[in-house]
Amino acid sequence: MLLDDKSAIMTQREFDELLNYSCSLPTGVILGKQWKRRYPYTGEPHAWYLGTYEEHPTDESMARIVFREIIDIVPDVREDDHAPEPA
Repeated sequence: MLLDDKSAIMTQREFDELLNYSCSLPTGVILGKQWKRRYPYTGEPHAWYLGTYEEHPTDESMARIVFREIIDIVPDVREDDHAPEPA
């Protein structure tokens, strides 16, 4: 998974493994926890976002939620896709 301040690129497998919290937030605030959210939840057009609990910049007793737009979902690469051909 590739992240910057505003966006994310991930494989199809990484996307599929994220839990969908489009209408709520995950319980258990743990720094680094990630999930996906569709916005808007219904209708078209829509976009997918990666939510992450991150450290709060000024209060270490709190966490902040950062959403990054998922701008690309790339195919998974299997290990055997790059294996040399047998002789």
